[in-house]
Amino acid sequence: MDELLGSEHQGERRQVTVLTLDALSKSFQRAGLVVDSVNLRIEDGEFFTLLGPSGCGKSTILRMIAGLEEPTSGRILFGDRDVTFDPPNQRGIGLVFQNYALFPHLTVARNVAFGLEVRKTSAEEIGKRVTAALTQVQLGTLGAARVDQLSGGQQQRVALARALVIRPHFLLLDEPLSNLDAMLRGETRAMLRAVHNESGVTTIYVTHDQEEALGMSDRIAVLNGGKIHQVAAPQEIYERPATRFVAGFIGRNNAIEATVTGLQNGNVTIQFSNRSELTLNSGQRAPGVELALGKKVVACIRAESLCISDDGPIDGILADIEYAGSGSSCIVQSNTGDLKIEVPTSVRPPSRGESVHLKIAAPAVHLVEP
Repeated sequence: MDELLGSEHQGERRQVTVLTLDALSKSFQRAGLVVDSVNLRIEDGEFFTLLGPSGCGKSTILRMIAGLEEPTSGRILFGDRDVTFDPPNQRGIGLVFQNYALFPHLTVARNVAFGLEVRKTSAEEIGKRVTAALTQVQLGTLGAARVDQLSGGQQQRVALARALVIRPHFLLLDEPLSNLDAMLRGETRAMLRAVHNESGVTTIYVTHDQEEALGMSDRIAVLNGGKIHQVAAPQEIYERPATRFVAGFIGRNNAIEATVTGLQNGNVTIQFSNRSELTLNSGQRAPGVELALGKKVVACIRAESLCISDDGPIDGILADIEYAGSGSSCIVQSNTGDLKIEVPTSVRPPSRGESVHLKIAAPAVHLVEP
């Protein structure tokens, strides 16, 4: 790893402490505004993920960081250096595309060496760096192989080695696992995280896959409609969503409308449409949610926080069951709307069409604005 980073490069990286997006916007003639005044600070050495549905602007943000798209307005700063309109080859970034963008007629080693050859690096130095990069991505014995003879997972690792070998300040990954099957995705996720932990290179990862984001990231920015809804660590994103969109996009979540009916001793009581009530700590809410008698709120309740109980306050009919190995994912048509629940294998799953009562784990409820 020392050969790949080098002491001189490490000195360069220390000068680049953060990546800052300052009111960054991008409009296209036909699509209109796709990135809307995004402000973001990514710390040195972070594994940072841009997460959201297709068309939310995450790949456009990555392309602007890389210099492949010019912003309509706003700035991009690498440390104190404004790189907003610098060409890609002057930014010190490594980029891994969704389709890998490799040269099929060249060997693995020549593909990895390409960026160094363009930079007129000496042959001896190229050899050392290519060997170190291929070893790091577990392809040390395949330097002489042609790229078109490799599997999809191996080609993805070649693309990663090519990005790392130039000793980038920032490593940018645009949906790099989308072309891999489920088993390879799991293996490659572990490899990417290991490479990041070993190299310490600041990594910016784009995906629509929430499982990837939650499992790999130090922090996540959740986007929709060109705007950032929340920036936080994975656990906070999952357990304390900032908006109704984040709550619905991350995990299997139930968003149940309710009315505040009581405020006392640091607790809040909410009433659902079926007149059942639930009392929880008033701190279980997103920033900006004001509590007042009669105010409408949305209670976010994870599927795993609803359980079948003889005395549960919510009544319903089990409408659908989907076996998932570790348990069953079910839909209950209730008197508060359709609800998602998780039934573990240790509990006898009810039959489709059976009447059930649901109990809510109050400490797991989180309130957001309607």
